[in-house]
Parts: sequence; structure tokens; C-alpha cells
Amino acid sequence: MGFVILNKNSPETNTCNHKDYNSFFQGINSQFRDSFFFSFIIQFILVCRMYFNVGNRKYWNVLFYSSLAGLNIDLHIWVPISHSLAGLIGSVIENSTIAFICRKSQEGNMTKVYTFFIQEIFWIINEYSVPYLNLIRMKSISEGKIVQIIQWVIYILFFPFTVARVHIGYCRLMEGVLNSKASERSHGIAFGIMGIADVVCTLTLLYLLRNENNDENNNNVHSSSIILKVSSVIVQYIKHSNYIVLIFVDIVSFILSFLYIFSTCIVSDPNFESSPMPFHCLKCVFILILAVDAMVYKYDICDEIEMNQQQSTFSSDFKTQRDCQSNPNVQKSNEIIQNPLDNTCSDMN
Repeated sequence: MGFVILNKNSPETNTCNHKDYNSFFQGINSQFRDSFFFSFIIQFILVCRMYFNVGNRKYWNVLFYSSLAGLNIDLHIWVPISHSLAGLIGSVIENSTIAFICRKSQEGNMTKVYTFFIQEIFWIINEYSVPYLNLIRMKSISEGKIVQIIQWVIYILFFPFTVARVHIGYCRLMEGVLNSKASERSHGIAFGIMGIADVVCTLTLLYLLRNENNDENNNNVHSSSIILKVSSVIVQYIKHSNYIVLIFVDIVSFILSFLYIFSTCIVSDPNFESSPMPFHCLKCVFILILAVDAMVYKYDICDEIEMNQQQSTFSSDFKTQRDCQSNPNVQKSNEIIQNPLDNTCSDMN
């Protein structure tokens, strides 16, 4: 029995099977049924809303531009312009391409699809913004040598991750399909690298949080400074938030990597080949999860600051000023501890 040559109309490639569109307009509208496409759209809308109404500093720039994707030479802005924005652009390119090549008039046209390669630029930015978000959280706790080392580890891992994603784009370009054995193996490698980066960040964060907690107990027991109280609240927030969110991200990334590699290299069961899909869908909304987490943080920290402000005897001014936005100590605390959600209490009222 000879080899079966797959093309865009083959069910295995998940490209044009059962998608005989009469026109591009019909095709792009029909693609909204794809959960990947719709999840990036609704994610961008919600992150946009949070960005303009809750926060707009470095951490929120990562979340917002991750939803769309822009390109800036400054590394600290380039990565922020990533997941939500990059995801939206990448998803629009991918689904517009499918709407175009899956028209009835293009059914027999098996040419190279260059836009499948172009979209990888945005998927690279989209995917790797999550480790960068973790770096921002790390720097809010410490600027020490260990953080600098981890920062370089994350930057170095970015290169093999990019190679894997570029290979995915090349396979898609040459074969004119979304999914092939080669591209799915590269997906497994890319998700594995992301999983390693996420675990490195998680372990470092847990180590820094433990040390920070010990320092607070040893050095700040008798201090009632509102600045130190704000710092404590931020550490406690990151501790509780990251234990759940970051470990969740780690687990999803590793499961995705395992399932993609296992289903393409070891098992040839068509039923098992669909197993990565639920986890891939979860990965698509990581930034929305982090944005909601950050928004909860913003309001929790302001409630805590207001409560500490009312109890503080440091100055009579603190007793009469309850507006988080105008509190000079809150602003000072942001400068000292380099809060990842800078100007935490802005726009609260």
C-alpha cells in the first residue's frame, strides 16, 4: 500500500475539510465557530476593557499588547506588545487565510501558503509573553543576582522556542496546511520549551517569596510603616496567586508538549490525536486568566491600603486622606518595591 499524500482537503490536516466556502466573506464569518479564533477576539476585547479602565503600566502593557501585537525595539516594550494583541493578529491572519484558500474556486489549488509562515511572527510574540510576565513579577520582589540569572535563562530559551515556531511556519508554508506530523512535533517541542521556562520562573518565584517572607518576619516585626505593609500585601498576593495560576500554566504547557509529541511519534490512533485540543484551548486564554488575576489584585491591594491607612498613626494626613489614587505613600511604595502593576490604585474612583 502506497503512502497517502495529504493536502488541505484531507481531514487529518484540519484545514479545508468540510469548508467549501462560496466566498471569502462567507468563509471568514464561518470561521467564528472556531473556538481558537473566537477566544482570541473575546480575550482582546476583555483585556482591552481592563487595560483602559484598571491599569496601563508595564504589567498591563504586557497583557494588553499580548492581545494584539506590536513591534518595538525596546525589549521591555517589545515583549509586552505580545499575547492578547499578537494572538488577535495571528488568529485573524490564520482564519482569513483559511477563508481564502478553502473557497470552492480554490479547491484544486495546492500552492504554498505564505501567510501561514507570516502568522508565526505573532504566535512567537503571543506565546512567549507569559514567561516575561513572570519575570516582571519576580522583579517586583527582588532585583538580585538570581533574578538576573533567570532573566538570561528565559532570554536564551527564547531562541530554541523561536526555531521550533519558525519550523512550524515553514512546514505550513510548504505543505499549505495547518497540521502535519512535522508541524505537530515542532508544536510539542515549542510547548516543552515554554513549560521549562514556566517551571524555572515558578520555582524562582517560590524561592524568592519564601525568602521575602522570612525577611519580613525577621526585620519588620515592629514596623508599622504603610510602605512595608503595602509590600507585605503585594508579596502575599503574588504568593497566593502564583501558587495556583503559575502551577496551572506549567501543568497545561507540559501536558500539551507530551500529548503533541506522544500522539505524533508514538501513537497513531486518530482518536488520541485530538487529545491536545482541550489543553490548547486553555492555553489560548492564559492572558485573560492573568488579566483577571491582576484586576483582582488591584482592588484587593487598594482595600488593604485603605484599611492600613485608617489604622496608621504615622501622620494625621493619612487619617484624612482615603483616596488611594492621591495617597503619596502609595505612590512612594510603588517606587520602592517596583510594583508590577504600577499605579495600583489609579482610576479606582
